[in-house]
Amino acid sequence: MNDLDTFLLLCRCLAFEDNRESLRKQFQEKEIAWENVVKVSSQHLVTPALYWALSKKGLLDALPDDGLVHYLGIILALNRDRNQKILAQLHDIAMQLNQVDIEPLLMKGVASLITGIYEEVSIRMMTDIDLLVPYDKLMTSVAALENIGYKPLAGYRYAKYHHQYIPLVCEGTAASVELHPRIVRIGTQILPTEEVWHDARPLLFRDTHVRLPSPPHRIQHNIIHTYMMDSNYSMATINLMQLYEFAMLRQSLEEQVDWQKVATRFKPQTKLFHSYMAMAHYLLAQPLPDNIPLLPSAARHYQRFQYRMRHPWFSKSLNLKGYLTNTLSYLLTSPKVLFKLLQPSWYAEQFKLLKKL
Repeated sequence: MNDLDTFLLLCRCLAFEDNRESLRKQFQEKEIAWENVVKVSSQHLVTPALYWALSKKGLLDALPDDGLVHYLGIILALNRDRNQKILAQLHDIAMQLNQVDIEPLLMKGVASLITGIYEEVSIRMMTDIDLLVPYDKLMTSVAALENIGYKPLAGYRYAKYHHQYIPLVCEGTAASVELHPRIVRIGTQILPTEEVWHDARPLLFRDTHVRLPSPPHRIQHNIIHTYMMDSNYSMATINLMQLYEFAMLRQSLEEQVDWQKVATRFKPQTKLFHSYMAMAHYLLAQPLPDNIPLLPSAARHYQRFQYRMRHPWFSKSLNLKGYLTNTLSYLLTSPKVLFKLLQPSWYAEQFKLLKKL
């Protein structure tokens, strides 16, 4: 199996369709390098989701040996324990912020964990806790968390034009905390922070007060973060964990989303929007929303994604393109960063990054 075959098999396992019989047949008739499938699932942070999906489809008994099932089960259990700790950590953070009259808005993974987007808390792997706080209360929020042991991660600096503060870490906790005065760095015309606050919904989390973005805003944020901020669109690649979360959000919130309005908000990035919808359709077998067509440009984007996975040289060229696009957008949205162009150390840092592409 080549890289593309491995990735597509992983997607078929996660897919939102009843394909259990065809998968079982594939498992039996083809020699599958399961160590590569698990490696890719780990890279995309979907190993717990892989176990859950195979279990849901009744396919755990079709895996080659008990060792693999046991390993996947351990990963699921460990992730369940970690996420429970993260939820307890979130409660402590929310309580501390409430004491200074701040109701944090939950973003991304933590929002999904506490709203039941996933059937089990163990399915979603977490990297950090993302919270939106009022712009004029950012430093108050930082001080409140410092009072309970959080410290800015060494090696980072914050400037007012950044959309997020330095990651905050606390010894003995499960995850770092990222406080955001703005919800996105680019795509602000699609998802204005002020509008997110205006439409946010209050929620009682245990005995603390938090807020959640509206269903359309959660969808928009997922697309912007994955395809614009992380440059996955320009690089013709995908973050499978984020695409899987998008599919989960759709499955849970579909009736609360006006897709025509969402598509209108993405008018400055029409091809990007339709390409993301197409990726969920092609890779995870999720039907397109009503009145959202499969554009020819979206089909070509998927072909470009496949070509990238087949040809390493093309992958490297797209990585370079994505890096340059991301750097340029960062410079344009953060004018003060232009001063770094006068510093020799900045070029040394960029050269190191380029060598990793």
